[in-house]
Amino acid sequence: MQVQRTKSSAFVVFSLLICSNIAMNAFIFCPGCTPGVHYPRYLVIHPFFPGTDTDASWVGDMVTTLGRGSGITRLGIVDVIFTLDWSDAFIEQRLDMYFNASEENDVAVLLHLDSEHFYDNRPDLWNWWNTSSPGYDPTNRDNVEWSDWDTPTTKGFLNWGTPIELAPRLCFESTVVRNEISHKCQVIVDRLATWLTHLLSINRTDLFLGIDAGWETGIDTYENVDWVPEPYRYHLGYNALTKMGYNATNPPQDREKALADVVHDFAAFEVQTFIDKGISKEKLFTHIWGVEGISSPYHQHAPLEAAFNNASVPGFSLYPGYNRSIAPLVAGITWALMESPPVRDYQQFLTMGSIDIMVLYGWSANIRNDPDAIDGIKALLSSRL
Repeated sequence: MQVQRTKSSAFVVFSLLICSNIAMNAFIFCPGCTPGVHYPRYLVIHPFFPGTDTDASWVGDMVTTLGRGSGITRLGIVDVIFTLDWSDAFIEQRLDMYFNASEENDVAVLLHLDSEHFYDNRPDLWNWWNTSSPGYDPTNRDNVEWSDWDTPTTKGFLNWGTPIELAPRLCFESTVVRNEISHKCQVIVDRLATWLTHLLSINRTDLFLGIDAGWETGIDTYENVDWVPEPYRYHLGYNALTKMGYNATNPPQDREKALADVVHDFAAFEVQTFIDKGISKEKLFTHIWGVEGISSPYHQHAPLEAAFNNASVPGFSLYPGYNRSIAPLVAGITWALMESPPVRDYQQFLTMGSIDIMVLYGWSANIRNDPDAIDGIKALLSSRL
């Protein structure tokens, strides 16, 4: 699919300078540390957001509680950006807030973008059916997923502990959707460029960890899911398949594989958009749900292989009971743990491939009031693993 793309030549120039700076200073000599592992390694705390950590005020409390780590394992923070749901101006304000928090608290920041789930404030993209509501445009049916070869949906659902109703799920192959995401990425890059220029002037480019470009990227099936109301228990993905050239009389030979290919393509698009704007591969991460393949009525057509492309570091969410088949996939390569709750044994992650970034979710929900979680994180921050 051809998508309109723009590139900031000024940003490309100084991003090359930044990459040169990082190449000289990013990895430190660590006698007694694990051979073949890059240092420093970052343990990054994700806010409980969506949730109670609505701004950057939690960062100071977190640093006071956990410390900043050592030269070997350092603490980092996450700034969540809802790219489609938020206005350009609000995205810029949010970025500035976390850039300031990063400098004030001397902790590196990872940007975490959601261009997949939350966009209720954009009926101009999804309202194809309600003539009396804002954003109505019958052509919006092309931007949302369908439940069969000609039925666009009106609702989506998500269960990250509590089932919630969303706007209809996006079609990953929609040109309109992809162009809007590309525009929002440009807004982010322009603001990021200003900050990186400043960081370069004070020799602190280490404060920018990179961009997690997805959030468990996938195409849902609700057919046998009891937390979805019965009228909406359908299989999504038909609009994407239609845009790939399939139809009712010419369906894909293997529907599940075809949808997995769509997910892989969209995850690659999310990071390639930033490559095109001057961000280096080492600073970009995919984010796939790492338990796909475990027997469940709900799945996302997101095999572990969907995380791998030529434009990023593969990243995964791994929760208790995760699929151990990830280990051979990351053997001998750099990968990232993009989401996990605090666990008792971090060694289970550290022994798989080379992991430079581990993101723990989420501060107020799972960490702040859990002494065991705090002790485990502080031990890891002081370790030489």
